[in-house]
Amino acid sequence: MLQKKEQQLKDDSLLVNENKSQDKPLSLKKNFSWAFIGNIINVICLWGVVTAVVKLGSVEMVGQLELARTIAMPVIMIVMFQLSAIQVTDAQNKYSFSEYLGTRLSMTLIGIILFAMISFVYYDGNVSWIIMLWGLAKCIDSISDIIKGLFQKHERMNLCAISFMVRSPAVFLSLALTLWLTNNLFKSLVAVVFAWSFSLIVYDIPNAKHLLNVVSARNHCVGKLFPEFNFGRIKSLLWLSFPLGIVMFLGAIQNSISRLVLEHYHGAESLGYFGPLVYPMSIGTMAIAAMGQSASPRLAHYFVHNLPAYIKLMKKLLLLALIGGIIFVISVVVFGKIALRLIYTADYAQYNVDFVILSIGGAISFLSYFCGYGLTAARIFKMQLILAIVACSVSAIASFLLIPHYGIRGASITYSIVMLALFICSIATLIYSIEKRRKQLIKQVGVL
Repeated sequence: MLQKKEQQLKDDSLLVNENKSQDKPLSLKKNFSWAFIGNIINVICLWGVVTAVVKLGSVEMVGQLELARTIAMPVIMIVMFQLSAIQVTDAQNKYSFSEYLGTRLSMTLIGIILFAMISFVYYDGNVSWIIMLWGLAKCIDSISDIIKGLFQKHERMNLCAISFMVRSPAVFLSLALTLWLTNNLFKSLVAVVFAWSFSLIVYDIPNAKHLLNVVSARNHCVGKLFPEFNFGRIKSLLWLSFPLGIVMFLGAIQNSISRLVLEHYHGAESLGYFGPLVYPMSIGTMAIAAMGQSASPRLAHYFVHNLPAYIKLMKKLLLLALIGGIIFVISVVVFGKIALRLIYTADYAQYNVDFVILSIGGAISFLSYFCGYGLTAARIFKMQLILAIVACSVSAIASFLLIPHYGIRGASITYSIVMLALFICSIATLIYSIEKRRKQLIKQVGVL
């Protein structure tokens, strides 16, 4: 009897240790692997949403969806205000998760109001409801985003990845099935809103609660899933994230300008062709995001405590981006026309040259995005605001010079010009920030 009890205690102890090991932060390699898988599944499924509308709907429907996505981008950047990035790099835990969540929910309410105003004041009919529904889906996603920031901060990218694995196929299948049954984009987007909500309620919230309990027990502190609405703390958080939030807002505006100019001068049908051409760039961007998100906590730590390690890791990331970009461009040159015909329709294959031009811009963007992750990890927020203003200005000038005369070709060239300008400015800013930090350390320590 005594031996059985001792064996039971040993088994319980092993179980506790196993659970503890499962709740520990993952290695950088494992985090990247999980993040890469999750992001790839996410982007493929969201690309599948566009493809489903192309295959099952019409070019007009594609144009309406692209218009909704174009309008949603800057608004959702206001809602998100890059709080997740601030949360992930908050190495000193100056703010609790409850405060981040309360701030995000407050901004989400503002976002819903903005979407309603834009949808029903500036548009009418079916288009207004499509914009509103897509905006509502993105607002729900913004709540999931702040929870993913919690997972990322504690280096649990497996939780982020599984969240994408639950949500993204549900979004794709709900839209595709509803569109196939009804041939109605409005009803399909209603199904998308329910799918996004399902993922948040069933997976994200329960896992956030569990992780907070684990972290609280480990650090002997209290972690709550419930939001806190302290006006002073919300104001402080928004002020901290303001530069980076404006950067992302301007980045969204920069992406939206060319699309809105294209829609204005050449109609929704041209936008319906251009949008799907741009979307494959997101596959590369998501791979970059996987590496950047996985490396961000470590980069933030290295920049403060080990600058040589920060530089070494940044060099590795930029080299990966360069190699990936070259492979991406070669793949588009060789297989682009066939891919456009197979994935979309033969009508899209006529824009193969534009697809190649976009791929060159996409490859350059991989490098600039990594520079952005490096700057964010170093908490260089204000300089990123200047970079965003430059990119936005270049986008506006190039769009109005090229798109009215050259249409989709002009929009493709504009995209590549903007990405090149952004990379040149970003790498220069990153080098300047590293040198500035090096001088600070020399003053503090005397040797580096």
